[in-house]
Amino acid sequence: MDFTHSHILSPDILSTIRHLKQYKNPSCSTGRTRNKVFYTRNQTTTATMQFNVFALIASALAVAPALAQPPTASVLNYDAQFDNPSGTLGSTACSADVGPLRGIHTFGDIPTFPHIAGSFLIEGFNSTRCGACYELLYNRADGTQVVLPFTIINTVDRGFTPSVQGMHDLTGFNVNNFPGDVPIFYKEVPEYDCGL
Repeated sequence: MDFTHSHILSPDILSTIRHLKQYKNPSCSTGRTRNKVFYTRNQTTTATMQFNVFALIASALAVAPALAQPPTASVLNYDAQFDNPSGTLGSTACSADVGPLRGIHTFGDIPTFPHIAGSFLIEGFNSTRCGACYELLYNRADGTQVVLPFTIINTVDRGFTPSVQGMHDLTGFNVNNFPGDVPIFYKEVPEYDCGL
């Protein structure tokens, strides 16, 4: 298969593939021992490089669909308890001191605080999603699109319920004008995006 004309590969990968093609049929004389050794070494290097490049391409193609997933629609409310930096994880479904939240005991210790939230994605106590990082996206009325990372730490029936400050930072609303069930989008991102 000829990948050199593919539109899905980066220019760096295409350059490497073109470079490797030069070594498939080297233009050196095989009549001399010195050239044979050079040719053999290049064959080995080329085979190794081809394997590495194709392994890299396969990995990139496998990961690309996951990264290309569009955000999913949901709703946003808020929970004022998450605004208290002294609030404890012991009051949430994520109180087991495991996973990304290991060693964290108060809301204020979470790197994204006050961008913390309850979420329907946490199925119950000690869920494997405790401490997961999600980008929440909101399209404001003025056309501004706001995207912020939130660490999820509790279970709720539907959508996401961040702190009041997190809700305000994302939507621009405050508790006096918040309409409830604000439409948002969410997408899981690596924990390091939330500092965990």
